[in-house]
Order: sequence, then structure tokens, then C-alpha cells
Amino acid sequence: MTQDKKRHIENLKKEVVRKFGRTVEAAADFDTLSMAIQQGISETVSPSTLKRVFGYVKYDAEPSATTLSILSRYVGYAGWSDFCRNFRPSESDGGTSHSKIHKQKKLILFLTAVSIVLTVVCILLSARIDNMMSAYRGDVPNGTRTLIRDTISIIKSSPVRTQAEIDEAKYQEIRSDCIMKVKHMTDSVMAMRNELPLYQYVEKCDSAYFRIAFDYMKPYISRRISETFPDNDTLRTIHNNALFIECRDLAMILMTHLTSEERRQAYEDKFGQEN
Repeated sequence: MTQDKKRHIENLKKEVVRKFGRTVEAAADFDTLSMAIQQGISETVSPSTLKRVFGYVKYDAEPSATTLSILSRYVGYAGWSDFCRNFRPSESDGGTSHSKIHKQKKLILFLTAVSIVLTVVCILLSARIDNMMSAYRGDVPNGTRTLIRDTISIIKSSPVRTQAEIDEAKYQEIRSDCIMKVKHMTDSVMAMRNELPLYQYVEKCDSAYFRIAFDYMKPYISRRISETFPDNDTLRTIHNNALFIECRDLAMILMTHLTSEERRQAYEDKFGQEN
């Protein structure tokens, strides 16, 4: 295998993992990835083939052109040749364009400047309070003087929250709400396991995964993030993508908790009944 082809295959594997949205390290991951490819482009790559491509199973021969073409179409290219011709390393940065990077740098600079300004204000306020204490020290009764001193100590010791910390707290509140909703919905589906025939339960889990992740949580997350950060495109993009991926992975338990043997048995049960 030439160095160029080896490099293209490594880039393709990274793009597949990025599209899949999770790592492929355990045997069950390859079953799920195979199903994701089938659902995404209606083409099939077996779990055993994927294990050889990603090195989970030692295999000296290089992947076939057919396999590489299917994986290329899965990540949005016309085929293997199109991927080799048009893929650029800059595309492997997770979708972060130069403009987004520039916005993020501007945001960091802005937050740094705000932090500096707040620090200066606190220092000036502290000096002002000390001057006021000096002016009143001679005329204020001892009891009142003690109360003022204690109040000033509390003000000085209270941390000043930066805008970044405020935004992070808002995001964590949304994140907790979304995670709770996903877990509640997936638990409700999995509670039906002993109430339905196996093939009906498998179909229920598969359809519920897409309804929960894409039909419900994706628009819900987008709306909550947009309402909370209406004037900050960068935070909206970062938080919306990160939270959707996290919720989607949580919902994936509906598909991954079923073994390959259970899915095979469900298939046989369903078509056996139809016959």
C-alpha cells in the first residue's frame, strides 16, 4: 500500500468516526456503526469488515475498493476516488472554519478584557471603601464601626463572577434539564422490554432512538440555547453542537443495549410470524 493511500484511508477512518459521533473501540461499537451506515445511506458494511478496517481484528490485506467507497459515501463523498481527490486535511478539524476560530479568539480576548476591567473596578471600590472608613472612623460609634467593617469584609471576600462563568452556569442548567429528559424517555422505552415480543421491542427501541434524539431533543436543545444566548453566535453554535451530541449518545443506549444475538432472534421471530 502506498503512503498516499494509507494516509487517505486513515483520514477516511477519522471522518467515519466523526460522522458516527463516537469512538469505535468495543465489539458492540462496530455493530452499531454497521447499522448507522445502513440507516444513513442504505448500503451495508458488515461489523467484521469494519473491525478489520479499524484494526480491531488483525488483517494484513488492505480494505477493498467497495468498502472504501461505501465508507466514503457515508461521510458525504461520491465514492473512494472522490474522497481521495477532494478531501483536504483542513476538513478534519471537526467543522471549525477559520471564521469560527477567529470568533472564538475574539470572544476569549473580550472575556479577558472584561475580567481585567472588573478587577480594576474591585480594586478602586475597595480603595473607596477604605477612604470612607477612614473618614467615619472618628465619628461612628464602636458598634456601628464593627458592623461596617464586617460588611466590608464580606464584600471584599465575595468572588466576582465573570461573564464566562455566568454563561457556563446557564449552560449547565440547560444541560442538566436535557440529560434528565433523555434519561426519562429512554428509561420509559426500556421499561417495555418484558411487555412486548422481542421483535416488537427491538423495533420500538430503534424508532424511539431517532424520535428522541432527532425529532424531540435536537429542536428542543436549539430552542433553549437560542433563548439563553440570543446575542452570541459562537456560544450558540458550540453549546448546541456539544449538547446535542451528548444527548444523542445517551439515547443511543436504546440501540446498543441489545446484543447482536437478540437482534438476530428478533428478525427470525418477526419474519417467522409473517410466514
